[in-house]
Amino acid sequence: MNQEFVYKKVILVDDDDINNFVNARVLKDFKVSQEVMSFTNGPDCLHYLNEVTSADSIPDLALIDINMPGMDGFELVEKIKELQKEIQQKMKILMLTSSHDERDMEKTKKMGITEYIIKPLTDENINKLVS
Repeated sequence: MNQEFVYKKVILVDDDDINNFVNARVLKDFKVSQEVMSFTNGPDCLHYLNEVTSADSIPDLALIDINMPGMDGFELVEKIKELQKEIQQKMKILMLTSSHDERDMEKTKKMGITEYIIKPLTDENINKLVS
């Protein structure tokens, strides 16, 4: 069975290198994305997105952790919303976090983010990514 990848490019933003490594592996193994880029903080992710010069370079999906030092996931999403319209229109944003806090879930909804996924990336969570 030769399944195509669901997304061309996915970015992970999590301050934990091990989480990024494991999640990238899961995304590739489950044929979610052929290319996964990881960032350990919001500013590095924003720098990358600001350097995007073509529509093909824009990631299809961003999985962002909420709890990160310096710039948390909510702040990062707000900054992403200030970027060029092409990025906002093409890149789907999901929260991938360990937070079970109802306030975080509610804030995510208010920001217009459709999915709130609690770590780890399980089969059920992978199905949320591809649906």
